[in-house]
Amino acid sequence: MKQVFLNIIINAIKSTTNGGVLKVSMEKKDEESVIVLIIDQGCGMTEDRVKKLGEPFYSH
Repeated sequence: MKQVFLNIIINAIKSTTNGGVLKVSMEKKDEESVIVLIIDQGCGMTEDRVKKLGEPFYSH
């Protein structure tokens, strides 16, 4: 999980080239689950990149 969060946060920082805010928060959903939100003000992703999400070893 640590590496997953690091990768997401590093990609968010790289996409926010002109400054901005990176917000990371967590809330308890129930006794066994949490929701983690990672929100940035980066440039976003093209449709082609979105389609590749989940592929092994794919990175922005």
